[in-house]
Amino acid sequence: MDIRGTTGAPDGYFQPPAPASWPQGWAREQLGDPALILYPAVFRPMAAGRDWFGIQHQIGGMACDQVRVQATLLRPRPEVLAGMIEIEEKGFDGGTGGFGPPSLSECAAHDASLKRLFGGMVGCERSHGFLAEGFYPLDPTHEALAALCGEALPEDLDALVDWGRIPSPGLFPVRLSGCWGRWRCAILGANSD
Repeated sequence: MDIRGTTGAPDGYFQPPAPASWPQGWAREQLGDPALILYPAVFRPMAAGRDWFGIQHQIGGMACDQVRVQATLLRPRPEVLAGMIEIEEKGFDGGTGGFGPPSLSECAAHDASLKRLFGGMVGCERSHGFLAEGFYPLDPTHEALAALCGEALPEDLDALVDWGRIPSPGLFPVRLSGCWGRWRCAILGANSD
C-alpha cells in the first residue's frame, strides 16, 4: 500500500532507514520505540523551520506493504509515549490492513483506543482508512496535536508548505487542490514481518 505522498518527489527521496535523530525501534521492527509523524498527503516543498524526511516503512504484517511519506517528527508528551507504545503493542502481529482495507470493527477499536488514551479530542474519524499494522493514523486537528505534543505548530498547517516553490499555472489552483485532508498524522510502529 503506497499511502500517496510520493507524486513529485525527487528520485531516491524515500529511504528505508530512519533519520538518526528519530526513534529507531519502528524502523528496526522492534516494539517499544514508535514515532509520531505529521505529513502532507502529497509531496510538497516545505518551508524552512522543520526537518522533513522521506520515510519508507513496511506495514500490514505478512503482506509487507510499504508506506512512503514526507514526514516531520513530532515529539510526544511523556505521558503520550506510553499510549503510543500500547497502540503499537496492541496492533503488532495482527495483520490489519495487509490484504485489504481495515475492517470497520478494527477502525472503531483504534478510534476508541485513541480517545481512551489521549482524550476525546484525538481520534481517526477522517483517517481511519489508512489503519494498518505498523501504521496507526489519527486526525491532525489543532486540538489533537496540542494534546499529543507540546510543539509550536501553526494553527493552519498549510503554513508549513513553501507555496512559492510549487510550479503551477497559478497559486490558487495548487492551494485549493487537496485542501481537505491535505495533512495527516500517524504513529509509526513495528511491523511483525
